[in-house]
Amino acid sequence: MPTGTSDSVHISHAAAETESGVDTLNVSFDDVTISMGDSGTLSGPEARHGLAFVFDLSSDGGFPKTATLTGVKISLTPTTTLSLSGGDADHRFALMAQNGGWDRATSHALHADNSGIVYGNPSRRDTIRVRGHDVIGGSVVFLTESAGAGHHTITTSSVCPTLGTTFRLPAGKTLQAVSFFMNRVDGTSSDSIKPILYELAGNGRHFAIERSLDYDISTGVSFSARAYSELPTVSTWTEWGALVPLAATGSDRWFGLVLEGDWFTSGVSATTRRVSVLANSGNSDTIFRVATDGSFFTAGLKSSLVKDNSLSDIAFPYASDIPHIYGNNTTTLLTTPFQRHVGNVLASTNQFISINWVDGTTYNYGTAAPGQMNVITGCLAEFQAWIDSDAYDPVTGKHFLGMMIEVLYPDDELWDAAGDGHSSYAKCTLTLTFENTSVSASASRASAVDAASALSSSISTSATLQSRIDATMRLN
Repeated sequence: MPTGTSDSVHISHAAAETESGVDTLNVSFDDVTISMGDSGTLSGPEARHGLAFVFDLSSDGGFPKTATLTGVKISLTPTTTLSLSGGDADHRFALMAQNGGWDRATSHALHADNSGIVYGNPSRRDTIRVRGHDVIGGSVVFLTESAGAGHHTITTSSVCPTLGTTFRLPAGKTLQAVSFFMNRVDGTSSDSIKPILYELAGNGRHFAIERSLDYDISTGVSFSARAYSELPTVSTWTEWGALVPLAATGSDRWFGLVLEGDWFTSGVSATTRRVSVLANSGNSDTIFRVATDGSFFTAGLKSSLVKDNSLSDIAFPYASDIPHIYGNNTTTLLTTPFQRHVGNVLASTNQFISINWVDGTTYNYGTAAPGQMNVITGCLAEFQAWIDSDAYDPVTGKHFLGMMIEVLYPDDELWDAAGDGHSSYAKCTLTLTFENTSVSASASRASAVDAASALSSSISTSATLQSRIDATMRLN
């Protein structure tokens, strides 16, 4: 049968990452090296580094929904020479759970290509102070942050043009006004600013926004607007009233709020019309910040932030929010406050033998294949399960796959590999080999490229699908 190979496309955005209590936005991209392991100096695992990737399977003709995988290969090119054995050489792999952010379909109304705005994923460890009322100036029905100490200020900027929070509306409560604890930093613009209400991708604190309820035909929910110049110059509660109340009937409901309006979409708010909000942070990777009931996230205009379905700062604003398989200082799977992986965590088969990484020499993981191949037991079934699940639907533009790689027991060793900025080495790639013997109109490739030929014959093809490599990075 004929075979074909697609070209790879590389997107050069990535985020700095380590599982530690760092209260700074990840704003550095295109680093030379990505790292997994432990950069600490104490015996045993401390500050765990991991790799988190998002691959776009729509590139170069796309990956058919009806394909049967016959091979999986993950390629990393070291930027260091290292030889280890035991738990430090046992690399673990897992597919990333969806949260409605990085896996948002390209056809989605909130996708940057459609809306012009990139909406991020909620932070596990950070929250901002927002409250809701049953009537204007009335009783408080939710408060996202009530901690009495440890506050810091977040000010919008070119990195964080605007921001939002998730919040829980308790069962039986009605929402008719919201207040942000905030102030304006500069400017006297008359541009309007108001919160926009969103449903989330799931009914939980950590899910990304899914659908705007502003002037929704079924609810009519929308908040009043005010001029930026009317905002206080000193932090205090600033209230907006809702045109129609929002009710949680039989159970608690989770929603999102984003500060938007002409103030934001005009594109100048990032530098000349800034606002500040009160925030609080937590350091544990297994719990949400105590005394909080909502998660902070950022948003930005596509014109100033070319990031989309990524793991960059616009999506996961603080370092330890990057998806991980294991927690800091432990080899216990992260399942609280929510699970970051789906399916099985897969092990490389080298836990009792040495891995010898040589600077500049590509090292491969996956199913059995020629070359420096380290078999990952069960990887074919895991990747096939993703393709067969509702998580993957090229017809509707859901064609992203998220994957994490970590060292089982990092012990003051970093496994460095080539990242976006390393032009002399091959980048990290995912190669999927598959057969597609039941091609039909409903199983056409995600992209229109070569769609006609894909439908006209049954083919066996090999595709290198390395489009969206948003890897967590160690700054060098």
